[in-house]
Amino acid sequence: MKRFLIKFALVIAPVLVLVAGVNISKDTANRFGASYEQALASELAAGHSMTGVRNYKERLLQKLLIAEKGECPEVMVLGSSRSMHLDSAYFPGRSFMNHALSNATLEDHQAILEMRLAKGCMPKHLVLGLDYLSLGAHSENLMYPTLFLESRRFQRRILGQADAGDPFSDVMLHWLYTLGSQSDVFSPSYFKINATHLLTPNEKPVRTEIRENKDFTRLSDGSISYDLESRQASAQVVDERVKNFVESELRKALEAPLILDDVKAAFESMLDFLLQNGCTVDILLPPYHPVVYKELQEGKPGMLESEKVIRDIAARKKILVKGSFDPASLGLDEGDFLDGQHALAEAMHVMMR
Repeated sequence: MKRFLIKFALVIAPVLVLVAGVNISKDTANRFGASYEQALASELAAGHSMTGVRNYKERLLQKLLIAEKGECPEVMVLGSSRSMHLDSAYFPGRSFMNHALSNATLEDHQAILEMRLAKGCMPKHLVLGLDYLSLGAHSENLMYPTLFLESRRFQRRILGQADAGDPFSDVMLHWLYTLGSQSDVFSPSYFKINATHLLTPNEKPVRTEIRENKDFTRLSDGSISYDLESRQASAQVVDERVKNFVESELRKALEAPLILDDVKAAFESMLDFLLQNGCTVDILLPPYHPVVYKELQEGKPGMLESEKVIRDIAARKKILVKGSFDPASLGLDEGDFLDGQHALAEAMHVMMR
């Protein structure tokens, strides 16, 4: 048995080394390392908008961008991808940065704030984009390790050491999450992709002076512009995207808690901290596609309770709320959306007026 195991190891070890070596060195989808994100952060920090951006780690980009760009923005945006359209044009004459992240949760918002606060930066005005699950999800459960330590530092900042765990445990959890996110190192399917493109240079983003381009674009103010195919999708394509969203993401969301007491309490603590430190907070509720909103209405009882809870919290704290999850209340219809949860950039005008 021992000899068999030795022979097996001698055969399998070189294969694993080859797979890992090709996956890490070629890394077509930029899953490892930080060179792609560092180059992108440097360009954005220097004031250059970049198009052709793809397969990048959003949270790592934000971390690098904040570290590299010293300016403290007067206006800052936090939220999910549904808030990424919000740009500096809505706040003329004021420094601005959009830090929205795909699938953002409360811990992501806390982490971004902590990184800014660690550099002595408290925004004068925060626009906080929220989703119907914003009070019912933990980023730890989504396995986003990049900003885990920063979110815990923010929690200790406003709650105190005893209520937010200890730094040593946080570091251990951080590394466990990080290791869990590196499983593609030995992925045969990823190896096949990388080996196929081994002699082809990886595509890199390029500078652009215009907002809308053929490819996905990240603007220097942190906002984004979708690629041409997404912007000009036919009604049939959008309907298919909506159907896929309902059948996949929304069905899973129906199984998740809509509001968790600890998330709601942490959310209010974050708002109180900002308000007490002189920050004006606006809450933004980007709408959902009419079909998705109908599904939310007809889902399990209280599926849309989160908007009512958010509005109640805002009213108590005298926070302005803009927008609504309900597209009809904003005069929007099917033609105003890219997919089930993302409105066209023009729809932002309706919410911000």
